[in-house]
Amino acid sequence: MKKVITKLWSVSLILVLLISTLLISVAPASGAPLAWSTQTIPGTTNYQLAPGTDATLVTVAPNGDIFAVDSPAVDTLAKYVYKSTDGGITWSRSAPVMVGAAAVFSIADLAVSPSYATDATVALLVHTAGTAALPTAPQVYVSSNGGISFSQLGAVTVGAATEQGTSIAISPTYNAGTGEIIIGTVDTVGGAFGNVYIWGRTGVLNWVAHGLAEDITDVAFSPNFAIDATILAIGSTGANTFLHNRVTGLGWDAVLGMGGADILATPTPLAIFDVGAGGAAEVLSSSIAIPDDFNGSLPLQRTVYVAVRSQRGDDRIYRVSCGSPVGAAALRPTTIWVDNEFTSLDFSGVGATGSLIAGTAAAVSALVNSTPQVFVSANPSSPFATFTGATTAPTGTLIVPVVAGQQTYVAAANDYATSSRIYAGTVGVNSPLGI
Repeated sequence: MKKVITKLWSVSLILVLLISTLLISVAPASGAPLAWSTQTIPGTTNYQLAPGTDATLVTVAPNGDIFAVDSPAVDTLAKYVYKSTDGGITWSRSAPVMVGAAAVFSIADLAVSPSYATDATVALLVHTAGTAALPTAPQVYVSSNGGISFSQLGAVTVGAATEQGTSIAISPTYNAGTGEIIIGTVDTVGGAFGNVYIWGRTGVLNWVAHGLAEDITDVAFSPNFAIDATILAIGSTGANTFLHNRVTGLGWDAVLGMGGADILATPTPLAIFDVGAGGAAEVLSSSIAIPDDFNGSLPLQRTVYVAVRSQRGDDRIYRVSCGSPVGAAALRPTTIWVDNEFTSLDFSGVGATGSLIAGTAAAVSALVNSTPQVFVSANPSSPFATFTGATTAPTGTLIVPVVAGQQTYVAAANDYATSSRIYAGTVGVNSPLGI
């Protein structure tokens, strides 16, 4: 989910998204449209977040627990993680997450262990505002008690004090402290870049730079990591943005047929960057969505979906099929949505029949999205992929586009195939956790 973090929950309102029909071909299917219907505002203790809280980064654990991060508009010395074990009806709050005695910091991303049902592990990627005593180096905090409390996981040593964390992912083979965690960073200085850092590789319990000198805005493990040992990363050089892959024991993009796909080249790079604006400013965020049957070992099962959000126009959702060597036509990404800004993607199901879910962001260069919105495609693998959105959008505050504040973070319920349930977090006044 990738990773410009803002707020979610100014007014505690539970909404229900009725996903009763999707576009499954070029023509829309029959049935009722997507809509948000207002439910009674809860009045019981724990049925709402504390007044004045703002939350982001909605994530669903394998057992169905829902997590959201409290990210207030005004920086404070402590942040909180909220958890619901009953589908978003009631919420409990973690102990305060703090970095140092007097550090203002941000929570950039949250990840839940695939073995959460047994190891109760939740990980946070944070970075401070930057002082002489506490530079901006991103750090990882881990909970082994289901998000009740968090403690630091080692010390990330970055290449420069101007690196900021953007994204975190936990290996599908991780269990109770054994396994790999990866983070991505960007550098806020023009001409300098971030990297990918990894914890636990080959059992080494420290953070190691993973040799990708680019601004990294999203990282992910293959859902079949136990088989293909593949990690993915979105990296930007200031001129191009790539979907990279790395197989354990090999270099980046070393596997035949899985070279770094230039996701902004169709077939030539699109000029969407403010090259002189500084490394972190060129790409604001990106999001990778991976079908459950993705397998880097099988050329026909290497399709992923990527949304890129930049300083300028021409932002898109891409379908990238990494089945041919670098430069081959089959490797080039296919645009399935153009000129709209998305901050978050999720995929439910397998590649051929699954659904792609997208949450919008307010446009930076033009007023494209004036309110948050959730779109769903039931046929994203089709040459004629179609999307439909809620006829009544989830609520949230319109923020001037140049502020880049409006976000919609999405996560599909584990039983989405049968329930059609989506969790959506928005920002600003009257912003809810939508269900």
